[in-house]
Amino acid sequence: LFSHININKANIHFPYYQGMNELDISNYDNLINSFGGLDLTILGVGTDVHISFNEPGSELNSTTRLVKLSFQTRKDNSRFFNDDIKNVPEFAVTMGLETILKSHRILLLVSGKNKQTALDHLLAAKEFDPK
Repeated sequence: LFSHININKANIHFPYYQGMNELDISNYDNLINSFGGLDLTILGVGTDVHISFNEPGSELNSTTRLVKLSFQTRKDNSRFFNDDIKNVPEFAVTMGLETILKSHRILLLVSGKNKQTALDHLLAAKEFDPK
């Protein structure tokens, strides 16, 4: 995305990069606040209705943190790892729901027929059990 749009590279910040430690990760929200918050947050929805990598059951007051990925999330993402779930990381860094909800604008992307049920539940604000 960033190689195709006109954006100052100094304005791009990810919650994790190789070599970060837990203190760096927990300070990500402070970094966001130091810039006046998030202008635009672009997020995806998983088949189990997770937003970003906030797995079902994530607290609304959650902030940027390391999370354990569910089996379903790992299975869904195995396509990026030669379709081998053993190669999919068990953990990921994600912005928490509180962090996301403070964004000035949120763009939530949902694509694929396999996410229709998740989208229906999300729009209806219903509990969802992907099993």
